[in-house]
Parts: sequence; structure tokens; C-alpha cells
Amino acid sequence: SFLEQSGMRFGADLNAYTSLDETVYMLQIPTDTAALLNTALDVLQDWASAVSFDSTEFGKERGVVIEEWRAGQRVQDKQLAVQFKGSRYAERLPIGSQGSLDSATHAAITRFYRDWYRPDLMAVVAVGDFDVAAMERAIKDRFSGLVNPAKARPRVLYDVPDHADTRISLASDKEFPQSIAQVNWMLPSQVRGTLGWWRESMVAGMYTGLLGQRLDELSQRASTPFAFAFAGRSSLLPTRDAFQAAAIVKDGKFVDALVATLAEAERADRFGFTTTEFERQKTTIVRGLERAVTEAAKTDSKVYTDQLVSHVLTQASLASSAQVQQLATVILPGITLAEVSGAAKTWMPSGSRTIMVAAPARPDVVLPTDSALLSVFGRVKAEALVAYVDS
Repeated sequence: SFLEQSGMRFGADLNAYTSLDETVYMLQIPTDTAALLNTALDVLQDWASAVSFDSTEFGKERGVVIEEWRAGQRVQDKQLAVQFKGSRYAERLPIGSQGSLDSATHAAITRFYRDWYRPDLMAVVAVGDFDVAAMERAIKDRFSGLVNPAKARPRVLYDVPDHADTRISLASDKEFPQSIAQVNWMLPSQVRGTLGWWRESMVAGMYTGLLGQRLDELSQRASTPFAFAFAGRSSLLPTRDAFQAAAIVKDGKFVDALVATLAEAERADRFGFTTTEFERQKTTIVRGLERAVTEAAKTDSKVYTDQLVSHVLTQASLASSAQVQQLATVILPGITLAEVSGAAKTWMPSGSRTIMVAAPARPDVVLPTDSALLSVFGRVKAEALVAYVDS
């Protein structure tokens, strides 16, 4: 009630999410009132250490989460169970199963909170127009008294085993909004936070940008079987990265959409990108960095918050716009066209890949067969591709 009376809205200014490896609570507040700022810090402290677990509210929340599971989790749950088969992740999806939600006890939820909401696994991030020293003192005043359990449960980083086969997940749901086909390749994670990693990320970003431009150009043709497609490398889990190629499918053409998407990656692999594409991409990066430095004072606090949260969770690098520009000025001239063209050569192995298809459950949408999806890779390799012409 206090927060809503202060003009904050649930879902916009007051929010939270739970992913496979972390839970993050977010509170966006005006900083021009000291009393409100202090109360917001009290709320953070309450979340971190003083949740009451009222029995009545617990009963209500069970119903809320079950409805959330029914509304949006079914397709993702099916996909993750296939993609992460043989690992703890397949058995411990964030929202749980309907069985675990139905049977969850008040004691078990309270125990989970005591086990895992503890200082050595916790970070407080604050960004805004305030006195930094005063904010640091205020945070320490509220959080320095938190104590780890006497016998803290170890936090284990689980891996997902490699697999030689290609896994397939087919899922349809009446509430799923559109038809999507994608391939995910599971890769070893990179050591983050180093200059070498930053350079590799820049090369990967250039590859993704160049391939994305070609896919975007394709999507503008009426004959293309996808409405939109993308491909890129990202962090998947603490121990794994992933390369993903995905397409929003037109008219149930799941297999054709995948072939068209992967064929562009194959074209880049066979013939590389053109010099003009490459130079344009570098120019775009330089201009974007210049704009970021020029407009640094206008940057929304959330941008900085996301960077800090990413640093805490994945050890991603922290740098200002000016520092990034300085790094890029040194690194970018040394990145070659051949390097960017060949960036994905090791990202699409024959194993540890999963094809995932998701679509609305409707009579007019027919899901493809496993054999049709598995034929995609052979079809792409057999395509008589020609080099891309940059017009």
C-alpha cells in the first residue's frame, strides 16, 4: 500500500524474476525524497531477511503461481526438459511442476528461504541520483547484520552433459502466440571478464550483426518461409554457452524456415562476408560507441543496473562508455574480415544440439515430424549456395 501510494506500480516499478540460477528483486523509485528512499531500502532488507511467511498469504500465493504455470510455462518446461536431459536442470525448473506446487508445504518454503537467502549468495545493487557514500552506509547499516547459517548448504554449479545425438522437442499450446522453430547448440562457457573474452565477444557480435542483416533482408521477401529470424551466441548456464538460430515461421513451414535460416549461416561459412559489409559493420560500431559516450549523461539508470547485475551473476566486464570506446579503438582495427567470417565454424557441431518447435495448438497448424526436422542439416549442406552479393 505504501509503495502504491508513492506512485509505484507492481510489474513496472516493483518486480522480480527467478531464472535457472538466480532470483532478482527490483525496485525503481524516485530519489528526490529521503524518506521514500529509506523506506525502499527497508523493503529490500525485508525481502532479503525478514519475510513473514504468513500462512494465509502462502495459500493465496500457491494459487497465483499455479495459474502462472498453467498460463505460460508449459511449452518452455517441455523444451528445457529435452534440452537439459540428463542434468539437474531438467528436474529443477524454476517454477516447479504442478505436482510440486500442489504439495509444497509451508515448512519447505520457509526452509528454502533460510537456506538460500543468505549474505554470501547475495548482492545489493543501487543506481541513481544520490550521494554514493551515504547510500553505501545505508546499505551496510541494513545488511551487515545478516548472518550466514551455521551449516550453510553448498551451492553446487551443475553442468549439462554433452550428447552425440540431436534432440527434438515438439510442443503446442492453445495460448502460445506464434510458430517458432529453432536449433540450439550447447557449447563450453568462456572465461568472462578478461580482455581476450571482450575481444572474442566483439568478434561474435560482429558475426551476429552481419548475419542478422542478411536474415533481415531475406525476411522482406514474400517467398521467404519466415517472418523474422536471428542467430547468435550467448551465455546459457554458468557452465555453458549456446549458439542459437531461430525463426518465426510462416504458414506452418517449420522445416523450410529452419533450412532458410541455417543456409545463411552456411553461406557465410562457405564464402564469408564481403568487405563492404564488414566495413559498414565497423562504422556502425564506431558510431554507436561515439553516440553512447555523447549521450552517457542521458543513459537510463536501468542500463547501469543491468550491467552491474550481469557482473554479479556472470562476471561480465564493467566499463563506462568512454572505456568501451577506448578499448574498441585499440581492438577493432586488429579484427579481420576472415576472423569474423569464420567465427561460427566451431559453434555448430553435429552433437549437443536440440531442435525445438513451438506453436499454437490449432487444427490448421501441423507440427513437423522428427525425421523431417533431422533432415534439415543434410539439406543445408547439400544446398547449391552462391556467394552473397552486397548491393
